Amino acid sequence: MRKLSLGQLRTFQTVVALGGFTAAARQLSYSQSAVSTQIRELERRLGVRLIERVGKKAFATAAGLELLEHAQRIDREADDAISAMKRHREGWLGRVRIGAQPSVAAYVLPWLLKEVRQQHSNIEIIVRTDLTEELAPLVADN
Repeated sequence: MRKLSLGQLRTFQTVVALGGFTAAARQLSYSQSAVSTQIRELERRLGVRLIERVGKKAFATAAGLELLEHAQRIDREADDAISAMKRHREGWLGRVRIGAQPSVAAYVLPWLLKEVRQQHSNIEIIVRTDLTEELAPLVADN
């Protein structure tokens, strides 16, 4: 079986949320037949009926309600992935790990980290305080 399409899942969610194919098509800027085709393909791919049509109204079947829960989680994950990439695109520098002896951590790092934080607010800084003998192998292992 081919993998699920995010577009089909979003179309499915919209049909269920709005209760109809025509309203979903209008919101998604698709033709009504394109929405019908996407839902039909999704049902064929999964081998279950997802939408029950009663007149012009559309309701999720039991399988549809279960898929809706999964689709909403997938949608959130896809949005999170887009947000993560946006942070990278906009200069997110990632994570920096600093190892420091207790005296350096107490007297030097506070003002240094304050400066770094002001210039790079999106950076995640992890500080580990320990003795040099403990930190040196960690630095060597990156």
